[in-house]
Amino acid sequence: MSVSGSLEAIKLADMVQMCCLASVDGDLQLTHGGFVGHIFLRKGQVVHADAANRIGEEALYLLLTLTQGWFEFRPDVVVEQESISAEWEYLLIEAARCKDELPVLVFPPSSKPMGKLAEMLQMYCLAFMEGVVSVQQEGILGRIYLREGQIVHAQVHKKNGEEALFELLCLEEATFAFQSDLDIPEDSIYGHWEHLLNEGARRKRELEARRALHGDLTCFKLSDIVQMCCVSGMSGDLQLMHDGIFGDIYLNEGRIVHAQAGLHKGEKALHFLLSFRQGGYEFQKGEMSPEETIQGQWEYLLLEAARLRDEHAPVGESALGESINTNGRIELLVKRCRAVRGFKGAVLLNSKGSILASSFAPFEPRLLDLVTKCVNLYRGLESELAVGNGNLEKCFVMNFQENSFLAITQPQHLILLLVDRKNSADPQILELAKTLRQLDDTYI
Repeated sequence: MSVSGSLEAIKLADMVQMCCLASVDGDLQLTHGGFVGHIFLRKGQVVHADAANRIGEEALYLLLTLTQGWFEFRPDVVVEQESISAEWEYLLIEAARCKDELPVLVFPPSSKPMGKLAEMLQMYCLAFMEGVVSVQQEGILGRIYLREGQIVHAQVHKKNGEEALFELLCLEEATFAFQSDLDIPEDSIYGHWEHLLNEGARRKRELEARRALHGDLTCFKLSDIVQMCCVSGMSGDLQLMHDGIFGDIYLNEGRIVHAQAGLHKGEKALHFLLSFRQGGYEFQKGEMSPEETIQGQWEYLLLEAARLRDEHAPVGESALGESINTNGRIELLVKRCRAVRGFKGAVLLNSKGSILASSFAPFEPRLLDLVTKCVNLYRGLESELAVGNGNLEKCFVMNFQENSFLAITQPQHLILLLVDRKNSADPQILELAKTLRQLDDTYI
């Protein structure tokens, strides 16, 4: 997957334009329920389209009326048939000119299928099976218990009951396995399985609607993605991650209003993030920016970032490539933590205090100096602290400026979380620290 998203958030014409400007080869696939359409590109030109028993320009113009459903660009998909020869600029202008004369694809309310986990649960319930379904995805480990074909209990992290079940049903790429004849805990779920799976599907649709755009930087530059979001007038948070290094670009009605990466914010953070050449991204629709640190027009900001990138070594190929990482563990840690309010980054160290992995780029050497000071201070006080005097609700905290480091011990590792100082005593942060301290090292 290179990029996929919702046609309610991104206009299909804007997506086609981005593909053509990037001179990509592949298949732009459109889906809604059982409907499937295709727009094929070769070297940035539209060469074929098919939908609803139509091909060529007729199919393309019909697809460009879509305002519901999902798109996914699949790179390097080759098509032999050529039914379109006109330039892409002409095609988009012609589609806009005659849109009032064209038939329009309209669908009843629908969405993606309920998901593989829900389908398997449905099968287990219909077969009156009894046992536990273990669910795992990127460090998340949960369980769903069945008795006589009914879902009676679920747990993930510190959640139990229906909320735990719905969280597991919303996972995108989870693996799961069924085991029978195991002890089943006391019931915490009492609804009928059909109602529960329907509610899980509804919540998953809501989650997908907020996740308007997601993908990786295989085919498109990040500046292309940002430009498309701005042209589409989107509001929300474009979240980025590469090898555990992460950041956010916030938009408000198509304007870039804030960016943050590590200790940096504003245009400096924006320029750093726009230099990413690898990694993944996800646009969370409707997420409000915590502050406004960028004032310029998006066109100027992207041009300035390109100028700076040309003058300096590309961060995506040099500094990011030198970032410390170990088996992707820091990325799992960041994914677990970044939804927590005030979280800025994490450092993973071994029991001797040596850095194994960091979510901060090497362009922040003063931060790594602070890590060393924090570790030395923590190790000097460790015997007295006795990990919060045995109280899992307490953490060792080191403050500097507007930030705080929280030290969390595991059997083989020490985790340092960097958070906003004002959030260091937030119950959500403390619960996260408690959960991490109790986890096995394998499931950071």
